[in-house]
This record gives sequence, C-alpha cells and structure tokens, in this order.
Amino acid sequence: MVPIAWFGLVSYAVGLAVQAVAGQNLTLYETGAVRHMFLLGFMAPLMIAMAHIVLAHFGVGRVLWQNWLTGAFALVVIAWPLRVVPPLIDRNVAATTEGLMGLAGTLAALGLALAAVVAARNALEIASPARGGRRRTGS
Repeated sequence: MVPIAWFGLVSYAVGLAVQAVAGQNLTLYETGAVRHMFLLGFMAPLMIAMAHIVLAHFGVGRVLWQNWLTGAFALVVIAWPLRVVPPLIDRNVAATTEGLMGLAGTLAALGLALAAVVAARNALEIASPARGGRRRTGS
C-alpha cells in the first residue's frame, strides 16, 4: 500500500511542475486538483497504509478489523483520481465534473471515517485489560 501512496506524491510533483509552467492561467478547480494530488493522493493513503503497521506493532499484535482498514485505503485511493482528473481534463466545469468530484468527496469521507472507526476499535482493545489488551502505566 505504501508504494501506491508514494505514487500520489510523484503525481503531485508532476502536477506542481505543470502548474509552474502554466502560471496564472489555471482555474480555481485546477489548482484545487493539484492540492488534492498531495492530500488525497499521498497523505491520506499513506496515513491509512501506515496505520496497518502502527496498529499491529503498538496494539495487541494484530489489527482488529484489518479488512475494513484495507477497504478504507481502497476508498481513498479510488477517490483521488475522481477528484483530481475531471477538472484537469475539462476546464469548463460542468455537472459531470462536479458530480465526480462530489462522489470523490463522499468516498474520501467514508474511507477516512472507516479508518477512524478501526483505529478507535483497536484503541479500545489496547485499553481493555479484560479483552487481553495492555494498560500502560505512567512513570
């Protein structure tokens, strides 16, 4: 999953280069698409991919509801091209472009919410000694 997230960063670098060449001729939607290459194409997928590692390592040795976390990653990865590509292809934003960007927003929100639910579930497991979790003591 991490290489997929890094692909988003490479896309962002290319987008920035194109944006620098285009100068002031970009629309608000186009500049937003470039920003979303970084946020939705790199940061959000990387965060969810790393959650697989961090939750397993610092949790109870496994990720509870791991398939749901993988599903959250998939939702975010599907969302970012839907948010980025339409305004870069069609300068005249129409109902189709706005509809695809709205669908992307919905998928991204669902993916991030799902990742938060999985993280909360794992946190509950860690905090509950009755469930086999471990409780940390202060020093």
